[in-house]
Amino acid sequence: MGLIGGGITQNPKPKTHGLKRQAQSLSYCLLTTMTWRFTRQPARRKFGFKKPLYKRSQYEAFGRGDIPTVLGGMSADIHWHEAESNPYMPSGEAWVGPDAILNNLFVRLGTEWDGFAVHPKLFYAAGDSVIVEARYSGTYKATGKSMDAQVCHVSDVKDGKVTRFQQYLDTAKFQDVMGAR
Repeated sequence: MGLIGGGITQNPKPKTHGLKRQAQSLSYCLLTTMTWRFTRQPARRKFGFKKPLYKRSQYEAFGRGDIPTVLGGMSADIHWHEAESNPYMPSGEAWVGPDAILNNLFVRLGTEWDGFAVHPKLFYAAGDSVIVEARYSGTYKATGKSMDAQVCHVSDVKDGKVTRFQQYLDTAKFQDVMGAR
């Protein structure tokens, strides 16, 4: 039954010729959707096999503090872009290479934050890119302020290595927590 123009009408009989295809699609989605735990937050992988699984393993390594594995998953000339106005790289210019990312970002996250964590929710394959919906949490030591911020990451993967990373983040929230505004 449907509500149309304030009155109740009978819906037409559903078409059955597409039910087999819908069932196959639903089965595919159920079989390829993966639920896993990472810092107590569920995450699901949608549509795609290799790249989302690879990225998921990188997030798991980061959550364990296994930074050598994370850095090993990057190409030698990776271009890592933080969101524009992010206090760690306000210009949005790229850090190039794993060492630059380690020294300019990961070391600072590890020393300036209590409990900094990335909570990935969804992984999407899009050609050579992987899109990750996530949240950041943690307490910035200098201000004592806590954060729970929505974030999106877009990574390009080639030959099993991340070649480009782009972060999208509510930078005003990040700046407030860090006392940078």
